[in-house]
Amino acid sequence: MVSSSLATPESAVTFGQRIVALCRQLAEDESGDRELWQVAAELFELSSVANTNAHVIVARVRQIAGDDERAIALKVLGHVLATWHASPSDAIRYQLSIIGRLQQWFPAGEAVCDLLLVPHIVSYWRHVARDRRFAFSTPAITVAAIESAAISPEGRRIHTILSDAAADFRISGADAILRELLAVPSAATQA
Repeated sequence: MVSSSLATPESAVTFGQRIVALCRQLAEDESGDRELWQVAAELFELSSVANTNAHVIVARVRQIAGDDERAIALKVLGHVLATWHASPSDAIRYQLSIIGRLQQWFPAGEAVCDLLLVPHIVSYWRHVARDRRFAFSTPAITVAAIESAAISPEGRRIHTILSDAAADFRISGADAILRELLAVPSAATQA
């Protein structure tokens, strides 16, 4: 799904609209968390419009109050959705802001990380490297580094790709986030 949404944005819009409908249906369930599903539907709706702007999605994320698990999950979802509509320099900022939490929830070696999170990050940065290479200040160096990182050992792949992308954009605070990311245990070390 990730790579196909980059190749054919229309399919991502259609798929996103189906998710909006499902979230709205869950929001109607009186026994469920109606607010969670309503906000999730809003975030998917904002991101499932052709040529949407990442800043619109992030503006909605900033309206989510609280720091409980539900609020954090919605904020993470919003940043993931905004990434696909953002410039590469904004995308790396969004990804760095949420990657630590995502890896706490879904450690390397677990199915969600290996089948969803890693492909999401790899697909995004390979797409940028191939189709938007001049977004980088040093495209020849950064593109080669990202392509190499995309085939690095699985447990370090996210860290390596984000490190290479962040280095090109010179993101303030990125080094600290990336050091913390290395300290997050994998599913194998938690067992």
